[in-house]
Amino acid sequence: MFIWLFLMSFGVMTMLYMYANPEEDLFAFLWKGSGNLVFNPKMRIYTLILALVFIMNMVENSVDLPITRALGLDFTYFFDTWSANPSLWIQRARTPFFDGIFTLVYLMGINTILFLTPYYFALKGNERMYALASSSIIMNYIYAMPFYIFFPVYIAGYTNPNIIHVLSYIFPQKMVEEYHHAGGINNCFPSLHASFSISMFFIILYLDRHVLLKVFYGILAFGISFSTLYLGIHWFLDVMGGLVLAGVVTITVAYVVDNQVLERVLGINSSAEIKSMIDSERR
Repeated sequence: MFIWLFLMSFGVMTMLYMYANPEEDLFAFLWKGSGNLVFNPKMRIYTLILALVFIMNMVENSVDLPITRALGLDFTYFFDTWSANPSLWIQRARTPFFDGIFTLVYLMGINTILFLTPYYFALKGNERMYALASSSIIMNYIYAMPFYIFFPVYIAGYTNPNIIHVLSYIFPQKMVEEYHHAGGINNCFPSLHASFSISMFFIILYLDRHVLLKVFYGILAFGISFSTLYLGIHWFLDVMGGLVLAGVVTITVAYVVDNQVLERVLGINSSAEIKSMIDSERR
């Protein structure tokens, strides 16, 4: 299922870019972005760390459930007691149309925004914005992992009988279970769907222009966060945790990138080169 979501999301990303840039051909689109990710040394280091963090996340997903069960940890009851009502209120407006729309937003929106944002800046050769976007993804994972291991919270629709798990009515149950187990059925707090989408929106705000892009990211961030409640996946406190995490991550990555922390440690860039990066988001 993840492979199909990746391919579909990459297809959406490609169509959006080609529509906005009809003068470019598909080969140029793929070559420019991929080439910068691999051959630009200032981007390559972030790409390598990003790949490493994705691998760490897959390892964490495979071990966190046995660890939390062995430790006897489960904080779902607290979330059910204090934050179930928003999902119950939202689901009163359920219709087949909204089920389809928010399922699409939840599954494809987050993948599209995660792939689109760093790749777009790689495509444009915008080193600072690529560093901000990729660092944001990295830090979201790093900050969230301890919560997923030592503060487990299970999926709302699986634990509260009054909250409907909408995906189970749309896809075969086996497919839904594989999807959730791949992402962790007890990895609800904080919501990475919320934190990723809101973080990308905050990063886009660093651009001086591109008003329509900012509006698009803002709407998508709200839609993704709302969809997690509508579909009965996250609790309201999960989404609020994702919002706080997005703010912390944005402050962190802005400091790390603009103060050359990683570059100083690895000795990649000079101060003059970094100064030119800080102005590159105006492209």
